[in-house]
Amino acid sequence: MGLVVQAGAGHIQHALDAFHTEVIAALEGIKMAEMAGMAKVELGTDALLKLDLLHDSFKLSSVGGLIHVIKETAVACFSSFSVSHCNRGCNQIAHALAAIGSNGPRGTNQFWESSPIGVVVLVASNCAVSTV
Repeated sequence: MGLVVQAGAGHIQHALDAFHTEVIAALEGIKMAEMAGMAKVELGTDALLKLDLLHDSFKLSSVGGLIHVIKETAVACFSSFSVSHCNRGCNQIAHALAAIGSNGPRGTNQFWESSPIGVVVLVASNCAVSTV
């Protein structure tokens, strides 16, 4: 329906690379969905995370433990869990939230029960495109 139920951003310290931050963000989003009591979850990502979640290619990677936690949480907590790939151009909301988090004080997290200011326009634009 295009409504933002919850959103979050934070400053991730000691990240190995961009993929590491994407995995941490996905895990935090899944934890938020679990705490909100959601049953059906779709994770959208522009990273290789989709392949790692669908296969066991992640086991020896530096973020393998985090990906394992995502998979286990998805199985244990949701009646339906899927992962979709969207290209960078279609993932502007995630990039806007990442910018908010990276510009915030180190070690802090921010949470909203709707779209934060500055992201509202992107959500509306995304909804207009997805309903056509």
